[in-house]
Amino acid sequence: MRRPFRSGSGAGLLMAVAVATAGCSLLPGASPLRAEDCFGTVPYSFSGWTTLEAIGQQGHPADGPAPERVYAMMTRDEVVLTVSPPDADGSTFSIMGRGVCWTWPDAPGISKASIGETHNQPNP
Repeated sequence: MRRPFRSGSGAGLLMAVAVATAGCSLLPGASPLRAEDCFGTVPYSFSGWTTLEAIGQQGHPADGPAPERVYAMMTRDEVVLTVSPPDADGSTFSIMGRGVCWTWPDAPGISKASIGETHNQPNP
């Protein structure tokens, strides 16, 4: 028997299917990501197994079909997503926004992206 389960911050962040089968595990093992792997020790609104579609992301076409599940961490608040290289007068700015990072169960590497709108903030 399958029944849908939905949890998250109103955006359908986690979609899983509860299967009533003894000994059946739908999700891979423990968390393969730590806060330090993503955006540091900031508050996260979501951390867990989900799909790329549920976090509003797509895999790269050259990578072939996207895996069914990824482990993702989504920031609750705006964070520094990246810092620009210095311009002609040496000034830099930070690109701010909510961030999401994810990894696959059996593949190395971590991907990062922004969620929603971003904005530039001059650095002192």
